[in-house]
Amino acid sequence: MGQNLIVLVVGLGITIFGALIWAFKRTERRAENKIDFLGLHLTLNTPALAVMFVGVILVLVSLMQVTPAPDPKPSATSADQPAEYPEMDATRTHSFEFTTPPTEVKAGLRKWTRVAPDVWEQVYPDGTKEYSYTLKRIHLDSCDGTIVVNKNDLDFQAYVPDRNCDDREFMFRRLSQGPGWRRYVPIDAMK
Repeated sequence: MGQNLIVLVVGLGITIFGALIWAFKRTERRAENKIDFLGLHLTLNTPALAVMFVGVILVLVSLMQVTPAPDPKPSATSADQPAEYPEMDATRTHSFEFTTPPTEVKAGLRKWTRVAPDVWEQVYPDGTKEYSYTLKRIHLDSCDGTIVVNKNDLDFQAYVPDRNCDDREFMFRRLSQGPGWRRYVPIDAMK
């Protein structure tokens, strides 16, 4: 930010200096140095225009040098313990299902399938599909698993346990409500 401010101030100074050269330079009375624009009689002064051009470019460069956009993926909280083991084919969950309570929006059987190494597809009972992506592997309740994030709701995170876990329960959290995981429903048909 400090460097951008310096470039901005220098650019504005150079632009003002060019304007002063234009304003106070004696004009020659040659026809090729004058231009009529919107009823104004302007005298073209090439050195002043060049100085002002450099200043304007510096101003634009300083305004364009903004901090890079943050990674769109939200981070898992620091309270999460890292996974004890890397994901392997023997433990990797490829798909699972669970049935939501009848009071839930789009209640019924939800099917989750890993459609790419880091992409999950959730199919609702009405056929609607949502996609989530892998955020991080963690160790939770004596089991390794993967945190996935819904692309339409970055506040929502789900925990997908590895296939070899004894406790197969769908858990989720809302980051805006804290780092704790909430048990939701048992997972069925995990493959």
